[in-house]
Amino acid sequence: MSRDHLPLHGIRVLDMTGGLGTYCGRLLADFGADVVKIEPPEGVRSRGIPPFIDDEPGIDRSLRFLYFEANKRGIVLDVSSPDAESELRQLAAEVDVILVTPSAQHPVSGFDPVSESISWAPKTAIVICITPFGLTGPYREWRGTHLTSYAMSGLLVSQGTPEGPPVVIPGDQMHTHISTNAAIAVMTALRARDQVGGQFADLSAHEILFAGHFPFNRYSTSNFIPEREAIEPNQSGGIWECSDGLVEFFVSTDKHWQGLMTLLGDPESLSDPTLANPNTRYDRREEVIAALGPLVKAIDREDFVARGQRLGVPCALLNTIGEFVNDPQPRSRDFLTITLLPDGREVEMPGAPYRSTEPLLDLYRR
Repeated sequence: MSRDHLPLHGIRVLDMTGGLGTYCGRLLADFGADVVKIEPPEGVRSRGIPPFIDDEPGIDRSLRFLYFEANKRGIVLDVSSPDAESELRQLAAEVDVILVTPSAQHPVSGFDPVSESISWAPKTAIVICITPFGLTGPYREWRGTHLTSYAMSGLLVSQGTPEGPPVVIPGDQMHTHISTNAAIAVMTALRARDQVGGQFADLSAHEILFAGHFPFNRYSTSNFIPEREAIEPNQSGGIWECSDGLVEFFVSTDKHWQGLMTLLGDPESLSDPTLANPNTRYDRREEVIAALGPLVKAIDREDFVARGQRLGVPCALLNTIGEFVNDPQPRSRDFLTITLLPDGREVEMPGAPYRSTEPLLDLYRR
């Protein structure tokens, strides 16, 4: 089947990444690029990460591996060995993009961080180098984990409760965040290639995370550093408990408040018309919160959101992972899609990260 309609058709990519860049290669492959993944003899780390097909570990049984490496071709080569340079030079002879995530634990033969060059890479190639803290500066040799990276970028402030030890969001969300930025860098470099030729991009995971952190941007203008706060309902909304789960809503205008009152059956306890003023609700917040609690908890959360949205109340379901998978909203947008496993069986996997009027992605073709 021809895929010359895809935006990266004809682009060749050599993917030598670990976790930090794996999803970048997957995105480029979905966009139509011919991506060749180089694995070490022992295989990439994701092959050993659960969940596994039928809960049985195996080299091709990790669902995480099958997702992040879909649409790529693969070869085995120990890229840390000096003997690999000749093979790498042959592999890279006609590639457009090279993705690397070098580290002290996983070096890349021929890579020189000082001169920002790879000895075997063609001069016309776009080299995307992704590391935890970049190739220069005092942290350049530091390792990065999800926990330390989120903490050092300030993003940990929004994760977990004030009490207890630090917590971090599950899975490889930092890696996919960094990889998405790397894919954008590839697209940008490809657009400029006719003017500037080959390029070398030094991407720091720390800088990418930090740059997207709104509270730190706010600190530059207000001298305020936020701390982790307890997530509790308040007089303007927040997260509330319904009869069967959680919802989040927000009321700031008269229309929001009137819609919420209609949704709750115009309760006598909140009938004072001055409560439509947010300043009044703030002054009487304990009274408002105490009255709202049992009223919201008496309603089914699906009913709360369906009627609330019709009444103009900004509200949404707050899902667990299991509830999200079964939520009709992402399902209606094909967020989950049926794909074939290597053994021919069908399984649900995440679908396209966005929808477009023209076909830009080809998911799970191999």
